[in-house]
Amino acid sequence: MTLKRLGLLMGVIAALMSAASHAGAAQVTQVDRPACKYLLKGEIAKGDLEELQATEIKYGDSLCLESDGGSYQAGLNIAEYLVGRGIYTVIDRKSHCFSSCAIIFMAGSESEEGIQLSLRRMHITAQLGFHAPYVLPPVTSYTSEHIKAAYAVGLDAVARMMTLGQNAYGLGEGHIPNRVILELLKKGPDEVYLVDTVLKSAELDIQLFGVPKARWAPPEACNACIVRNGGFSTTDACDRARTAPSRRVDKKTVEYTFNGFGAEGASSCVVRVRSEGDKPMRASIVTNTDPEEGPPSGAHFSQLTDQDALSTAKTFEELTADFKD
Repeated sequence: MTLKRLGLLMGVIAALMSAASHAGAAQVTQVDRPACKYLLKGEIAKGDLEELQATEIKYGDSLCLESDGGSYQAGLNIAEYLVGRGIYTVIDRKSHCFSSCAIIFMAGSESEEGIQLSLRRMHITAQLGFHAPYVLPPVTSYTSEHIKAAYAVGLDAVARMMTLGQNAYGLGEGHIPNRVILELLKKGPDEVYLVDTVLKSAELDIQLFGVPKARWAPPEACNACIVRNGGFSTTDACDRARTAPSRRVDKKTVEYTFNGFGAEGASSCVVRVRSEGDKPMRASIVTNTDPEEGPPSGAHFSQLTDQDALSTAKTFEELTADFKD
């Protein structure tokens, strides 16, 4: 095995077990914020789970996170503790959450009729990033025991990330999609997988706040089609959104049809926009319909949110600059 590969393996184990070398640790405090009741701030290290457990945080509470990361092992311990406890996680306005902090963030949850659902909220000005394990400085040699230990701990960490929040039957993906785990494992020691677009946040089932109210003009409705189709659309699907076919469903509702969605762009996406006087306009969507026949009778239209209307072609930083203009 090459020195570089050995260094990478040892880097994994160093990142996971680095809590012992950390001088500081995160602080958990009760706060008076609109977005959350508790705040975990600082470097993630051994003992942080016990500090969190020592607070009065409970089911239904919210936990803000602000950290550059730290020990992967400590972060995974906190994440596994939070999963299923009905405590939702938040990254507040202009805050950041990287590396092991991001893993904790993904453990946020709520309970609905006894079913555990993920609940993570992020302000559109915040930063969320998954960081690759760092690499130890080169050394002259590694023993076989070093290699075995690094390999075992590295595999265990990846398995714990993949199964975080997985259902009791071990079916399906956990709270962190496998595709995202593969992306972060591809990153180099100085690279971050940033969640900086509405498509990335939708893939991770993250609720955005600090987003302007959608006006639900045709371009925004078409943006929602891209988001709700997971990005599966032709590159020009929304280029002519303003001239998309439309019809009146009733006096208060307009229906827009956009083509070029689904597999090979062969399906249509239909959005209905309802206006009721001074109330904010509401929009609902049905995806993957037949371009010729439209939605079948009795088709279920899912409610859209303001974040669905955000442009998929811009980063959050670019979008917030637009909001100021």
